[in-house]
Amino acid sequence: MRDQLTDAQVNTLVKTAVEKAEAGDSILLKFMLEQIYGKAPQPLTGDKDNPVWLAGVEITVRKK
Repeated sequence: MRDQLTDAQVNTLVKTAVEKAEAGDSILLKFMLEQIYGKAPQPLTGDKDNPVWLAGVEITVRKK
């Protein structure tokens, strides 16, 4: 899609997105921040009877 847009169109879209995010559009704000910084790491969950397995490695979640 980006190849189909001119630089002016891309700049207009980014400017509009920033304005809406600054105006309180929380979904757009989250999207913009994820594009800039990447998505926040998601926790893996499991319990003592059903630990999480990832690529053959056991990860046990324990509360302190």
